[in-house]
Parts: sequence; structure tokens; C-alpha cells
Amino acid sequence: MPNLTRRALLGSAGMFAISGCVMGSGVQSFDSDHSIWLENRYDEERTIHVWVVRKAADETVFSTTRQIGPGDTAALYNLEQAETTNVETFRVCAQILDASSSDTGYKQCTTAKTNACYGNVDIQIQKDGSVGITYAIC
Repeated sequence: MPNLTRRALLGSAGMFAISGCVMGSGVQSFDSDHSIWLENRYDEERTIHVWVVRKAADETVFSTTRQIGPGDTAALYNLEQAETTNVETFRVCAQILDASSSDTGYKQCTTAKTNACYGNVDIQIQKDGSVGITYAIC
């Protein structure tokens, strides 16, 4: 393999490893056990609104407004509570309410599915006061 660096080889191996989940046979393994967590990394208390929408029906299945202190973490919801019986897509959104509309990063949304490739959804109020959402996927 001429001109194949270790980094290129490992990158290719990683792509093939995840392709079974993302590009595989098209069959997605159902798993709705995905928690939605909130963490405040900012040095002040913040008020945040979090909601979850079932995309197929455009139905809000969860909504809460919560104050969270600096350094605090809270479990908010688990997609199991939406009582899905097969793989579904949900939109998870978070908006900081005590930020001005001119603040960048005051609202974020992401998509999560009730399949085995998705993990928990983590909403973080960042050290700069913005909001970010991350999740694990295979």
C-alpha cells in the first residue's frame, strides 16, 4: 500500500466500523432508552426551556422550563416515556430564557432516533453562557 499513512488507514477503518450502523442493511435496531440530561457549566444560574418533538406527528412529547444552578446536572426525560414501539425520530431543543435574543447560541436543536446506534442526549450550558447539545452515535 504505497503512500498509505497510519492516520489514513485508521480513518478508513473507523469509517468501515460505523458504516454497519449508518449505512448497513437499512434495518435499524430499536432501542428507546435514551436519557436527556442538562448540565450548567456557566458560573451563574440559568433558566432554560427544553422540549422534545416527535417528528412524524409534529407532536411535543415533553416540555419543561427549569432553573439550574452553576455546576448542577439534571436528568430531564427519557425517550422511553414517549412510548415508541419502533424506530422514530425526535427533535430535541433547548433555549436559554434569560439570554437576550441578540446573544449567539441561546437556542439549539438536534435530532435523536430511538435506535441502538443513538446514545443519551446531553444539553450543556457552556462556560460562555451559550447552549450546546451533544449525543453519542455509533
